[in-house]
Parts: sequence; structure tokens; C-alpha cells
Amino acid sequence: MTLKHVKLAALRASERLGLSHLLFESEWRRQRLLILCYHGVSIEDEHEWDPALYMRAERLRERFAHLRARRCAVLPLRGALDALREGRLPARAVTVTFDDGCYDFHERALPIIREFDVPVTLYFSTYYSYFNRPIFDLALDYVLWKARGRALTLPGVLSRPLRLDDAGRRAATHLLRSHAHEEDLSAEEKDEVLRGVAAACSVDYAEICRKRILHVMTPAEAAAAAREGVDLQLHTHRHRVYVEQWRFQEGLEENRRHLEPIAPGVREHFCYPGGMHRPEFLPWLESSGVRSATTCQAGLVTRASAPLLLPRLLDTDTLTLTEFSAWISGVASLLPQRSYTAPEWMLVRPHRAPLAVSE
Repeated sequence: MTLKHVKLAALRASERLGLSHLLFESEWRRQRLLILCYHGVSIEDEHEWDPALYMRAERLRERFAHLRARRCAVLPLRGALDALREGRLPARAVTVTFDDGCYDFHERALPIIREFDVPVTLYFSTYYSYFNRPIFDLALDYVLWKARGRALTLPGVLSRPLRLDDAGRRAATHLLRSHAHEEDLSAEEKDEVLRGVAAACSVDYAEICRKRILHVMTPAEAAAAAREGVDLQLHTHRHRVYVEQWRFQEGLEENRRHLEPIAPGVREHFCYPGGMHRPEFLPWLESSGVRSATTCQAGLVTRASAPLLLPRLLDTDTLTLTEFSAWISGVASLLPQRSYTAPEWMLVRPHRAPLAVSE
């Protein structure tokens, strides 16, 4: 029996015994905030490719309907953190955040957000908003997934043909990503690599672009979302995490500069790209005027939580409604949690050609 099955059994037992309901209505729960994290909402088949990153629209609608049915107080991030700090958090408090700001947020998530009138914070990474093509690091793996079972031959880049089973796809993704980084390819050159990879394994890249799968919202689309009340906050300009302070802070300031004409406002809330955080980042964020920073570690936020290391629940397409409900009540937070580990390749060390990273 897997750890997930053991947890599900424990959560179902707590529901049958009424423990979940008691905790949900308790003073203990009232002193805690659940921050939900979402990434993508599928335009087509993205949830089949990566269900930890993409969710079906009907699953997102189910989540928001459940929040409403459970009478949760869904609060804007900044207001929720103020209320928690001041000891006036309402019962059953929840905050909703999205990362990245891909086109599917505009096309799939925003209508559901509008339907349920949910306040949302969007940590918006801006580079691909201005260069509106598929995000290289994500689209590379997506294209190779769509070509699964086929063989990939790329003379001059790959030393041999690779069969795109699970292991071959991982190897091809790593080799092609490394090639782009080591050659310091421009965004345009990376897009040509994507186009060439897709052609080599018979994937319709033009159709991916037409549907704007794995594209980021344009500035006009992001501005429209902001006018509807979406709070655009910091996620770095290029979705990169640097070990050098000046480059780390430069990425924040560049993000701020690009967000300002899209939606003028105060940018003091941050999300670590890919959940990658290190102790030295905290004073860098403080000196850059960042008030809160969210991670990818599961948990509830309390007054004792470090404001620059706030836990969130990464809600995914594979999370059952039982598990989701248990996080709302707080029961799930009492069970052992796996520590989130960000991929080491997402950390950009000093190098002539920095490693670009995307979730």
C-alpha cells in the first residue's frame, strides 16, 4: 500500500468520525490560512502530459464549487496576510494563487474565476508575455511527449537517434535544454530549435502555436485580467533563480518594470520560480521590498510562519476531492508531508550562458 493510499484511508476515517468537521469549525483552523496554488488549466491535453502542472477546467470548477459549498472565506492574498497577522482572520480562510500567467489562465481559468467571483493573486513572469511564443523549457518536453514512442534524430545536436520512451524523452529534454543553454541561444533561436524538434518527430508545431498552448498572456490580456480584479505580483521577469545577489534582484526589478505599464500598483508579494529557495534569498527579498514569498511546500500558514517562506497547497489534477477537502478542514496538514525538492537545474550559477528555467 502506498503512502497516498494510507493517507486517503486516514482522511476518510476522519470524515466518517466527524473529526474533519470539528477541526474545520475550530478556533485552531480559524488561526490558519490555506493558500492554494494553481499553474495551468488545460487548453487541450496538457493535464495528460503533466498532471502536476496542469488541471482540467472541470476540475478547477469543482474546486471552486467545493469552496463555496463549504462556506470558505476566500480572501485576497494581501488582505488575508494582514488579517492573519492582526488576529482577525475569518473562519475557514482560503486564498487562491496562480503561477506564471500562461494564456490558458486567460482562456480557461478566468471565466471560472469570474463565475465564482474568486479573488486571485497571479504571480506573473513577464518575459514570454512580450516574446509571445511557446515557453521553451516547457514546450520542449511537451513536444517530445506528443511524439512518445517515435524516434528523434537531430544531427549536430544529438549524437545518436533517441527513441522517445520515458527514459529517452527525459534524456532528449535534458540534452536539448543543455544545448540551448550552452550555446546561449536567443529566444528566437530556441523557438527555431522547437520548430526543428517538432518537425523531426512529426508533431504539428504550428497547431500548438495557433492554440497558444504553453504561451504566456500578452500584456493586453494581462491588463484585462487586472481590470477584472486579478492582482498581478512578482515571479521574476525570466522565471530564473540566480545565486548572485545582483542578478537575483535585477530579475525582480525587471519584473516590476514590466508589470507597471500592464497594471500600475504595488508589487510586494513574490513566488519562488519552481519553488526554488535558499536561505540567502530572504535578505535579498527584504532589501527589494518584498513582504511575502510563497513556496511549493504543502502546509497551512500561521502567525508563526516565516513571511518569506509561506507554504501552499499545490492543487493538481491528481489530487482527490477527499484530499482537497481535508486540506480545507486542516486535517491533511496534520499528516506527514513529503518535502518539496526543486530541480537543481533551475538554479542559475555563474556561467557564460545562464540556464533559463520554467515551471
